[in-house]
Amino acid sequence: MRSKGIAYSEIVRPLLTIAVLLIAASSPAMGEEATIYASPVVASPGDEIAVSYSGAAGFESDWIAIYSVEAANEDYGEWYYLRGAKSGNLTFTAPGEGGRYEFRMFENWAGGGGYNDIARSNVVTVEIEPVNPVKITASPLRVAPGGEITVGYSGAPGFETDWIAIYKAGAANEEYGQWHYLRGETSGTLAFTAPGEDGEYEFRMFENWAGGGGFSEIARSEMVYVGTSTA
Repeated sequence: MRSKGIAYSEIVRPLLTIAVLLIAASSPAMGEEATIYASPVVASPGDEIAVSYSGAAGFESDWIAIYSVEAANEDYGEWYYLRGAKSGNLTFTAPGEGGRYEFRMFENWAGGGGYNDIARSNVVTVEIEPVNPVKITASPLRVAPGGEITVGYSGAPGFETDWIAIYKAGAANEEYGQWHYLRGETSGTLAFTAPGEDGEYEFRMFENWAGGGGFSEIARSEMVYVGTSTA
């Protein structure tokens, strides 16, 4: 008479199930791809950048940092630990230097995760606006022939022979009308007389005529309509 026994498969199957569960427990983000998204995609220095992430491993010392796009992983900027959160949101400050940046996620620094990134964000461009951008404004935008047009300007280079002239829309830079030197002023106002011919006109600024600046414009105004009917 054969004695009763436990089939081999009845022992192995539960052990395999336990092993799978243990592996899953040791890999918190298993099966979910790590992702990072940063917004806005264009920012100025000092602006807030919202960073959302998901698929982190779940270790206390998982971390995300900002990088110049070309930087090595060791050359990180502002950074944060994720404190065990597998997904969430962080707020970063846009760097003071213009350029292209991205955010990179790393796993378990305290556990020896090192500098092998597991995710990278979209690129964020930090743009530095000129402190005093070159600009021309004209008023009014509709005027009768012979009427006065007030032209305001700012951000001029400051040479004695910087100049502004009136142009018919589409004219080459060499085909200027009434013009004025700015006499070293970087900002100010000028008075022009509207041409006698109906049409659209604009004002263009040029740099340092006496110093060889030539006809390479550095700013244009909005269009001004000159016509006998200004309604």
